[in-house]
Amino acid sequence: MKSILRKNIFREFRFSFARFISIATLLGLGVFVLIGLKVTGPDMRTTGNDYYTAHKMADAVINSNTGITKADQAYMRQLPHVKKIEFGTSKDAIIKGTNDSIRLNSKTDNLSINQTISGRLPKTKNEIALSSNERSRYKIGETLRLVNNHNQSRISGLKNASYKIVGFVTSSDYLMKENLGATSAGTGQLSTFGVVVKDVFTSTQPTIARLSYNNVHGKSYTDKYEKQVQSNVDNAESRLNNRAKGRRNQLRSSALKKIENKEKELATQQTKLNQSKKQLSAASKRLKSSKDQLSRAQSTGRIPVGQLSAQQNQLATQTAQLKASYKQLAISQNKINRARQIMIDQRQAINRFPAIIYQIQSRNDYNAGYNQFGENAKRIDVLSNTFPIIFFAVAILVSLTTMSRMAEEKRQEIGTQRALGYTKFDTMKVFLIYGTLAGLLGSIIGAWLGTGLLPRKIFDAYAANFVIPNFQTPPSGFWIGISILISLICTITPAVWVTSKMLKDQPATLMLPKPPKSGSKVLLEHVPFIWRHLSFNYKVTVRNLARYKGAHAYDNFGCIRMYRTSDNRFWHPGFFKWHCQYPVSEYYSLRCYWHL
Repeated sequence: MKSILRKNIFREFRFSFARFISIATLLGLGVFVLIGLKVTGPDMRTTGNDYYTAHKMADAVINSNTGITKADQAYMRQLPHVKKIEFGTSKDAIIKGTNDSIRLNSKTDNLSINQTISGRLPKTKNEIALSSNERSRYKIGETLRLVNNHNQSRISGLKNASYKIVGFVTSSDYLMKENLGATSAGTGQLSTFGVVVKDVFTSTQPTIARLSYNNVHGKSYTDKYEKQVQSNVDNAESRLNNRAKGRRNQLRSSALKKIENKEKELATQQTKLNQSKKQLSAASKRLKSSKDQLSRAQSTGRIPVGQLSAQQNQLATQTAQLKASYKQLAISQNKINRARQIMIDQRQAINRFPAIIYQIQSRNDYNAGYNQFGENAKRIDVLSNTFPIIFFAVAILVSLTTMSRMAEEKRQEIGTQRALGYTKFDTMKVFLIYGTLAGLLGSIIGAWLGTGLLPRKIFDAYAANFVIPNFQTPPSGFWIGISILISLICTITPAVWVTSKMLKDQPATLMLPKPPKSGSKVLLEHVPFIWRHLSFNYKVTVRNLARYKGAHAYDNFGCIRMYRTSDNRFWHPGFFKWHCQYPVSEYYSLRCYWHL
C-alpha cells in the first residue's frame, strides 16, 4: 500500500507539474522581492561602514574661520571623550585652463586618511596626489598648475602654484563623485580635491581639527553610534562657543590696549607740540618787536649803517628759522592727526570685529555624502516595508486558492483512500510533500536571487554617484528563514485545513460529488436597466464569477456552468471548447481544461 501511495504522489507531480512550477515561481517572486529589499539597506550600511573604517573616518570635525592657535589646540585635546585629534589645513584654488575648482588638503596620518589607488602620497611641497576620479584626465608625472579667481598664479595661502602629480587617492571626506561641496573659488562648486604636505601652506596655524571618540560603539548609521556621537558634539559645542567668545574678547582687549597705548603716545606728542607752538609764538612776538625797534631806529638815523645791516641780516635769519619751525610743527601736527584718524578707524574695526567660530559637526553634518548614503539606505528600508507585501499578497492568494482547489479536486480520491484503509495522515501526504517542495523550491530560488542579484541592481542605481566600492551581499539567515516559513504556510496550511474538514465526513460521503451551491442573485441583477441589456454570455459569466471565486482564481475561466453535448463533450457559451477529465453530471464539472 505504501508503494502505491508513493506512486500516486509521484503521479500527482507528473500530471500537475505546470501547477507546481507556477506555485513555486510565484512564491519565489515574493521571496525574491522580500529578501532583496530587506537586505539591501543593511548591506549598503555594512559596505559603507567598512569603507569608513578602512579610511579611519573621523567621528566629528571642528572648523574655524581663523587659525587654530596652539592654546586652542591644547584646549581641544582636553574636550570630553576625545580619543584622537589631528589638525590640518585646506585651501581652494582653480585648475589653470579650466573652470574646475580644487581643494588642497594637508596630508593626514591618523584620522580621515587617504588610501592610495595608484602611485603614492606626496612627500615634498612640490607634489600632489589627486582624487581617484581624475585618473581619466591626468596621469602620474604630469604637472598641475593652479590660479586664483583672477587667473593669477599667486594664490593667497599657498607657497606653490604648480605641483607634480605623484598618485591618486580615495578619501572618506569626499564620498560623492559630484557635488563635493561649496567653495569661494571658480564657479562656487567644488570639482575635485588633492592631498599635499603641510609645508605647502603659508600659515602655520591649522583651520580644521578631526576627532575620534572613545565612548562611541556600534557601526555607522546605527542609533547607538549616531546618538552617542551627537551627544558628544552637543557637549563640546557649548564649550567651543565659550572658547571662541573668550578668544574674541581677548583679541579685542589686546587690540584696544595697543590703541590706548598709541593714543597716550599721541597725547604726549601733542602736548610737546603745543609747548613748541607756544615757544614759537613767543619767539615770533619777540622777533616782531625787534623788527619794530630796528625800523624806528632806522627812521630816526640813530643807528650806524653797518650795524643796521648786521641787525637786519640777523632778523632775516631768525625769521627764516621761525618759518621753518612753524612748517615743522605743521608737519608734526598732520602726522598726529593722521595717527589719530587711524586710531579711530581701528576702534571702529574692533567694534566690527567678526565673531570667531569653532564649529563642531558630526559625520551627518560635515559630510554630505555620508548623510545622503545613509538616507538612500533608509529609503530602501521604507520601501521594503510596503512593496513586498504586494508580491507576497498575490503569491499567498494564488497559493491559498490553488492548494485549496487541489484539495477540493481530490475529494473522491481521499474518500477512496480512506475506504481502502489509509490513515488520515496518509491522505494528507500528497499535500504536505507537494506544498513543502513547492515552497522550498520557490524560497531557495527567490532567496538566491534576492540575496545577490536584486541588492546589487538597487545599489548600482542608488549609489551611482558614490565612490564606495565592493558592495557586500552576505546571506541573511533571518529573512531567508522568514521567507521559507511564509512559503510553507501558504502551500501547506490551506490544503491541510480543507482536507481536515473533508476527513470529518464518512468515506462514503467523500466518494460522492460535492453538491453544487444553491443559486442566488448577484448584485448586478438588482440593477435592471443594466442587467436587461447584457447578453446571455455575459450574464452567465457574471453569475459564475460571483459563485465560483476560488475556482476562477486557478482555472482561469474554468469550472463554471457547463453544458454537455451529445458526444459527451462539455461546452461553454463563449469562444472556447472544453474537455473534462472525468464523466460528470450536466451542469457540473471537475478539473476542466480549455483549448482553442
